[in-house]
This record gives sequence, structure tokens and C-alpha cells, in this order.
Amino acid sequence: MPALQEKERIAKMMFVLRTISGKTQAKISKSLNLTFQQVQKYKKAQNGIGADKLFLLAKSQGWDIKHSFKCSFFHFICIRI
Repeated sequence: MPALQEKERIAKMMFVLRTISGKTQAKISKSLNLTFQQVQKYKKAQNGIGADKLFLLAKSQGWDIKHSFKCSFFHFICIRI
């Protein structure tokens, strides 16, 4: 999968799961020790999120990210709901 498509897929996953959890972008940025603007760039797929930040994000939200790399995005959402 091309890098841009992967960034967009991860950005969509982050948005949907953040919305489900009820967390604001400000809370997410604080938990990752990032600026709000950096989280915005992840959300818009302007920047790719590193494995370390993706792991911390998943851990802080109680998400199991291994599903996002084994199945489709929509299947992942269905597992979480």
C-alpha cells in the first residue's frame, strides 16, 4: 500500500476511534506530549505518525491496534463497537 494511502487510513482510524472514545484532540495531544497542531497534521494525513506515537496513542486509549494491520478498516471498527 502506498505511503499516502496508509497515512490516510491511519488518520481515519484515529479520528473514528477518538470520536468513539469521546477524547478531544487537545487531550490526545497532551497524552502524547505533542502540540495540537501536530495532532491536526496526523488527522489530515499531512504527516505520518511514527510507530512510537501510534503505540502510545493506542495504549492511552485502550485500543488494540494489531487489528488495523490484519484486516480492513471497517472490520476493525466493527470489532471495537
